[in-house]
Amino acid sequence: MNCGYYLLFCKDQVKDGSPTTNMPCFLITIAGPTFAVYGAIFSDIAVVDPLTTTFHLYWLKNNNEMMTALSSTFRALKLSLKELDKYYENMIQIFPRQHLSFPDVKVNGATYRVQVNSQYDSGHAPIIIYNTEIPGGWLLIYMECLDQHLMLDRITRNLNDGERFALSAEIRRVINNLHNSNFVHGDLREGNILVWKNNVALI
Repeated sequence: MNCGYYLLFCKDQVKDGSPTTNMPCFLITIAGPTFAVYGAIFSDIAVVDPLTTTFHLYWLKNNNEMMTALSSTFRALKLSLKELDKYYENMIQIFPRQHLSFPDVKVNGATYRVQVNSQYDSGHAPIIIYNTEIPGGWLLIYMECLDQHLMLDRITRNLNDGERFALSAEIRRVINNLHNSNFVHGDLREGNILVWKNNVALI
């Protein structure tokens, strides 16, 4: 079933023709007490092949051969995942995307476009480290970790009137700065506002 989901997902994907990678991956299947590893690539078509037999995870003290094979498989998988990480870390990233995640929208003759770009710098958001599309059409964005900031909705109940007023003024200042720079935040909720002392960051 794991392989079937992968193949079904790949049917709806459009490969950009880039020779950079065929996106190799491991598909690990755990069904009840059974375990197996498959390898998959996305070429002109999706290709999935078994890399191991299907192991039963019941412990059988007299089946030393099975226990040894299973232990060796876990060790090999651990080493292979490290190599796969290195492979993707060293891959050349191709930007900008050739296919936009969102269509352009025209309002009153003006064209608006939603993009993710690590070079944008409004000074009011964590640094965008990387972004990628994941199954389901979602965009996964890796951002700088702000260890000392908290979400606004976690601290509002503990603020006094003076702190509330000062923080409200700072948030309005940040939003006005964005608008003056032709930036618009698409989901401005308390959970997307990070606060530390008088510093405000938007995610």
